[in-house]
Amino acid sequence: MDLVIKKGNLQEYNRLVDECIAVIAELSFSQAMTEIEKRHRIGELIANSNLYKKYGKGSGWFLDMVSKDLDKSRTWVYESVKFYEKYPDFSAFVETFNPEKKVIRWADVRRVLPSPSGCKHLKTETETIEIIRTRCVECGKIINEQKNKI
Repeated sequence: MDLVIKKGNLQEYNRLVDECIAVIAELSFSQAMTEIEKRHRIGELIANSNLYKKYGKGSGWFLDMVSKDLDKSRTWVYESVKFYEKYPDFSAFVETFNPEKKVIRWADVRRVLPSPSGCKHLKTETETIEIIRTRCVECGKIINEQKNKI
């Protein structure tokens, strides 16, 4: 069944969709920035602790222990510390991005961090994939699925 917005309601509908898109964009930005700020603060706490200064430099067991107790991966903790060490001033980090960059993601942070020893992935990248699904109009079953790299 095709849904049709009456001509008299089209302007209101378009305004609704525009407002929804704005909220999604704003909250996506907030969510991504919250994750980055969280990792920066964790990195700050660890890097500035006397225990890290005493046990953490050059020793993986300290970060292993912290990551286990935080229920995070060692890489997550390592990258958080390296992020803080490279950018102790969070706002200075944010200012390195062009104003037209709407959402800063953790992948953007990873591009500027040193890789952990033994990691062969010196660079990270994000790829966007478009998925086109063809469904049966009667039962809704997916008939065909196509993935295109954008």
